[in-house]
Amino acid sequence: MLESQFQRDVQQSLKAAGAVTFHVHGGDTRQASGWPDLYVAHRKWNGWLELKVGAQLSILQKQRITDLRIRGVYAYVLMWNVGVWIVQNVEREMLAAVEVTKQDVGHQLLNTLWTLR
Repeated sequence: MLESQFQRDVQQSLKAAGAVTFHVHGGDTRQASGWPDLYVAHRKWNGWLELKVGAQLSILQKQRITDLRIRGVYAYVLMWNVGVWIVQNVEREMLAAVEVTKQDVGHQLLNTLWTLR
């Protein structure tokens, strides 16, 4: 799976659950580097998600997520895997998993992120 497809799947799932998302375009000269891919706004959870499909976080991405978390902002890595989305911290330790084979994956993801607050 390409990260762009994963991003579309995550955004569509979250939108279906009533969330609003903002996608940060990497490499855009008008935006600072290192920001996580998606900002999610929902009554259950607001925060940043860095989406990954097999790749590692850059040093700048790790620093940006750490800076956000120090300031009380929720920020996690969401890793794609076959049949499951894995929520990780900046050290890439698994915090939770969301099965994508079930309906309402957006609600499941929001509920999972809410429990990690």
